[in-house]
Amino acid sequence: MFPNPSRVDWIERAFRPIHDPDASTDYGNIDTFDWDGSRFVLVGEWGHVAITSEPPLVVDHVAV
Repeated sequence: MFPNPSRVDWIERAFRPIHDPDASTDYGNIDTFDWDGSRFVLVGEWGHVAITSEPPLVVDHVAV
């Protein structure tokens, strides 16, 4: 999660969902995650995005 993003630049969007064996929708992984100061660049099967934000937070979304 990127708290308080001040800018989001989608360089490429390629949302092609696949369905996992449990029937949930999967948009793929984050293949690369680079940063320089407050600019974070992520690339994956879903596209390529650059986000200017405070440092990201890792959030666990495991269902109970």
